[in-house]
Amino acid sequence: MNIWIVDNESGVTILYKDSLGLEIDEDLVSGLLTALNLFSEHELDQSGIESIDMSGLKWVYSHAQEYNLLFIAADKKETHAEIIRARLIVIKKDFLFHYAKTSSEWKEKWKGSVKPFKSYGDQIDEFMVQWKETEKIESYGILFDSLGVFQQILNICATVIEKYISGFRQERIYRNIENFYSRFIEAIQSDKDKELSKIKFSKEHGWNILNINVSIADPQTIPRVFLDIVKMMKNFIFYELGNEKALDAFSEELYPYLLNNWNQLQQLDLEKPLFSIFLNYT
Repeated sequence: MNIWIVDNESGVTILYKDSLGLEIDEDLVSGLLTALNLFSEHELDQSGIESIDMSGLKWVYSHAQEYNLLFIAADKKETHAEIIRARLIVIKKDFLFHYAKTSSEWKEKWKGSVKPFKSYGDQIDEFMVQWKETEKIESYGILFDSLGVFQQILNICATVIEKYISGFRQERIYRNIENFYSRFIEAIQSDKDKELSKIKFSKEHGWNILNINVSIADPQTIPRVFLDIVKMMKNFIFYELGNEKALDAFSEELYPYLLNNWNQLQQLDLEKPLFSIFLNYT
């Protein structure tokens, strides 16, 4: 996240902190951002810009009107504006606490020289470190929740096999799953994916995937791998039951779970890939 603290009247950049590694002219950008905000205030009769998407980034504004200051943050476009805004407000409040608790005190301190405020960049660095640690903890929680969803879906697939498939067809599907599992484990070679070797499958106990340590596992790998496993289970079931009977079985056993947990699936970005798997009848 990049931060600008700008004098709204002159457009002077009081402080600029680059955490994204952007190759830009900070003063030119701050002048543009200030001009856009002033245009919004005067020409469009608004209170000023709150957020815009521009040049592949999301830009968020926070005003300190009594100080005539403008606080601006830019972050990756996929970052939620409310997260950026909340962090920007933390910086704004802390900056004002450090340098001017009142607007009159600020007017006494701000004489056009940015040198006295340069050291505040270190404080922003501290905030960034704290937020990155928080993001790690949050991402671990998301990964663990995702594992819980996949475990439940695999359990439901096992229920479908036991309730709706019997005889040699049941034996064949278990044999196919065991062969798939053996090939899967053999394919795990790199240290990066070593946690996946903790995935277990047996005919007696089904799948067990909750032994994976989400703080070690590759966060990009987990959803991809388990979506592949879920797709494989679905395909084996459809092959043995046929489309119509398989759809009836999933309508009874799986679809209610997906619909009842729709909000969680959305939060985990799993609703689209899961429904694309189970609504594809081929």
